[in-house]
Amino acid sequence: MFGIRIKLHFFTFIALSLCVLPLSAQNELVPLWKYAAGGELVSPPAVSKYGVYLYSEDRQVHAVSIDGKPQWKFRLSGRPADALAVGRDGTVYAGTSEGRLYAINRGGKQLWRYDAGSALSGPPAVSSDGTVFVGTAEGRLAALSHRGYVRWSIDTGKGISGSPVIDTGEAIYICDSEGTISSFTPWGTLLWEQSPEASSRGSVWTAAIDEHILYSAAGSRLSAIDHAGTVLWTADLTENCTGIVVYRDGLFCSLKSGTVGAWTKEGKKLWIGEGRGYFSYPVSGSRSFFLLDGSGLKSMDFYGRVIGSGNVEGIYLTQPVIGGGLLICGSRQWVACAFNISESEGPGWSQEGGGPGHSGTYGQGQWAFNEADYLKNLDYLYLREAIVNGDQDVRMEAVEEIGDRIEAGGTERGERYLLHLLYIALTDGSRRITVNRPAAANDYPAIRRKAAELIGKYGNFQSVELLTQVLAEEKHYDVSAAIISALGSLGTDYDNLSQWAIYNKVIDDNNGSAYDMLAGAAISAIAEINRYTGDLGSGYGYRALQTIYRGKYSAGTRKLAGEVLRSMR
Repeated sequence: MFGIRIKLHFFTFIALSLCVLPLSAQNELVPLWKYAAGGELVSPPAVSKYGVYLYSEDRQVHAVSIDGKPQWKFRLSGRPADALAVGRDGTVYAGTSEGRLYAINRGGKQLWRYDAGSALSGPPAVSSDGTVFVGTAEGRLAALSHRGYVRWSIDTGKGISGSPVIDTGEAIYICDSEGTISSFTPWGTLLWEQSPEASSRGSVWTAAIDEHILYSAAGSRLSAIDHAGTVLWTADLTENCTGIVVYRDGLFCSLKSGTVGAWTKEGKKLWIGEGRGYFSYPVSGSRSFFLLDGSGLKSMDFYGRVIGSGNVEGIYLTQPVIGGGLLICGSRQWVACAFNISESEGPGWSQEGGGPGHSGTYGQGQWAFNEADYLKNLDYLYLREAIVNGDQDVRMEAVEEIGDRIEAGGTERGERYLLHLLYIALTDGSRRITVNRPAAANDYPAIRRKAAELIGKYGNFQSVELLTQVLAEEKHYDVSAAIISALGSLGTDYDNLSQWAIYNKVIDDNNGSAYDMLAGAAISAIAEINRYTGDLGSGYGYRALQTIYRGKYSAGTRKLAGEVLRSMR
C-alpha cells in the first residue's frame, strides 16, 4: 500500500456525487464523486460493471455504485489485508491478514469462506470462467470454484510473492520468495520453472501477461517468457523495475527512482518519461497511462508526455484502478475518489495496478479443451470409450467413477478432462447439441441426469453456457428438470443466461400438473440463483415464477412459486 497509515477512528460515511466535467481546459482531472470510508483503504479498489468495492481499516468492504451511491457494507471477522478482487459475475472476494478469504455476493451477503491457513500473498486472481486462484505467504497455491469448492491445493515449497498472474487459455504464474517463476496448468500441474540470476534473487517481482507472453521483471532485469517456458528475450534496465503494464504499443514500466519508461514487446527502449517522483504501480487505459506522484494523480500519453493531473484537497492518493469507465483511487484521509476518464482497461493482465488485475474481466476467451492433448492418455481414452460406446451399465459406471474422483480431490484427478467427459455424457455421447430429434429410449436419460447433477456441483461459467444450450433442445422432462437444477446449483446467472433459459423452458412446457417436476426444479433454481447473486432476480426469473404461479400446476407447486415471488419483492 502507498501512503501513510492513519489510525482508525469514528467517521461518518459520506457519498458525494459531483456533476462536473471530468477534464477541464487546463487538463485538470476533477473527481466525479467521492466516498468516505471508515478507515484508510488497505487495498486498491476493485471495479466491475456492478459497482466499486473498497476495503477499509474498519474491517468492512464498502460497495458503491458506479455513480457514487452507497450500496452496502460487509464486515469481516479479521483484520483486512491487501487482498480484494471481483469476479466477472460480480462476486467480491476479500481476504484477511489471518488468511481467510470471503466471497460476497452483489447484495452484500456472504456466500462462502475459505481458510488458507496463512496470510494471503496478495489479491486473489479470478479467471473468466469463475475460478479463484489464491496464493499464501507460506507457499500454498489453491484453485477454488466460484461456489467455494476447492478444485486443488498444492504446497509449492516456498513462500509466494504477490498475486498469481493468469494467462487465460494457458497457465497460472507465481513467483516464490527466492525469485523463481513457476507455471502451472489450470488444474494444478507444474509446467516449468525459471530460476533467477543471482543479482535478482529476493527482488520484488512485477509481471503482466498479454497474448500468452509473460513480461516479468525482478530487480533491473526485464524479460519475456512464452507459455512453454522459453525465455524470448531479456533487457537490462538502468535500475530496478517496480511495475509493468502492457499497453497498445508495448510495455510501460515504473522504476525505483520514480521515473517511468516504455519498451517494445521485443525489449527495446522506446522512451523515458518526464520528471520523477512517481510511486504507484501504473495502470493503462485504452488511450493513456495513469499513476501518482507527490502532487497527486497524473495522466500520460503513450509518448511519455504528461497530459493531465489532479489531486484531492492537496493530499496523496493511493493505488489507482480502472474499470467501468472510471479511475478510482483512495486518499490518506479515507476518501475514495472516482474520475470519469471514459476509457476501458488496457490489454493484458497486470499483477497489480487494478483494471484486469483486480476486476477479473480480462480473458473473455475461455480455457478451451483440446482433445489432442489427451489422445495418449489411457485413462481419458478408457473413460471416453465407456461413455461413448458402452452399454447403459458401463456408461453409468463411468459417470459415477468421474463423480467419485472429483469428490476425492487432489491434483491428479485430471479435472479438466473429467468435466469434459461429463459434457459428452450429457449431450448423448458427442459434443454436438441434439436438435429436433424425438426422445428415444437410447438417449440414456438416467445417465444424462447424473451427468447434469455432477456438472451443477463441479462446473464453472463455461458449464452454464453448455447447460443452457442443451436445455433449449432437451425433450426429456426429467433430464430438463436435472439441467435446471444444475443451473441452480451453479448459482451464477452468468451473462444473464440461466434465468432466461429457465423461463423459456417453463413457457415451452407449461402443460399442467403432469410436469410439476420441471416447475419445481425451476422454482428452486431461481431461488438459489437469487441467493447467490444477491439480486431480486432478472425479469426472466420473475416472469418464470409468475407463469408457474398462474399455470395449471398443483396447488403446492403454485404456492411455492408464490412464496419465492414474494421474497423477491
